[in-house]
Amino acid sequence: MIFTGHGGYEGVSHRANPYEMVINHEYLNYLRYVWSVTHGGSHRVISTIKKIRRNCKNSKAILKTPYIEVEEGSKFLNKELKNKYKNYKAPVLYFAYDPKKYILNGGSRNRLDNVALQGAFCDVRYMIPYLDYRVINYVSSIPRYQFLRGRRNRFIFREAFKDIMPKSLYRVTDKADNSVKNLKPDSDWYDNYKSYKDKTISGFDREKWCRMLDFSEIEFFENKGKPDEEEKGRDYQILNKMSECLVAQNALDKARESSQKLSSL
Repeated sequence: MIFTGHGGYEGVSHRANPYEMVINHEYLNYLRYVWSVTHGGSHRVISTIKKIRRNCKNSKAILKTPYIEVEEGSKFLNKELKNKYKNYKAPVLYFAYDPKKYILNGGSRNRLDNVALQGAFCDVRYMIPYLDYRVINYVSSIPRYQFLRGRRNRFIFREAFKDIMPKSLYRVTDKADNSVKNLKPDSDWYDNYKSYKDKTISGFDREKWCRMLDFSEIEFFENKGKPDEEEKGRDYQILNKMSECLVAQNALDKARESSQKLSSL
């Protein structure tokens, strides 16, 4: 049995972006927020204008991109696939900026169906404590600017659990960070990383992915040596995206296997 935070993203622990206030027409609160984060800096008015321009431009681009983090993984995509979707206008990524529309458009249900399917094949039951319509309805009614305080997001979630969670966890800004910063460095990290990389790349069914992925680039990445500290985080991100592809591949294989069994009954 696994307890998952799904449902929290659409409500309680939603990771807000300042641009979300623009989407929800909270313009005055948006200006107040950007002005607050430039406090103490030189040329504050100019810095605020630059932040607004950068936030609106970058966030809007991510909001409408056909695939997320394209700058990290685009070279691994098949060139024909990239050209095909070069000017494609994807549906708005409501998950990141408008949780209510995300739920109403079926995005949350799709994730639940995927979790249920994969859990059934792995004999795992997922428990989702945040997925209570009363909680979601309540949190969805809260103005979006309340989710941000300074540079710290998930503010409502943090404050609700402030008295029962460790201070180190309360201060975490990235969900991939450890709540305790004094952990000793892993001296065997490269051996573990290389094992993870080899296992991930060898798991691809090339026949299924040849129209979508450029395996010459993947092989180059596979044979690359030890990444430096600057490359390390980016390479882990790439591997995580590849792992998501394998999850999709596994789900497809299992679904086809089940379909064949059912058709033979």
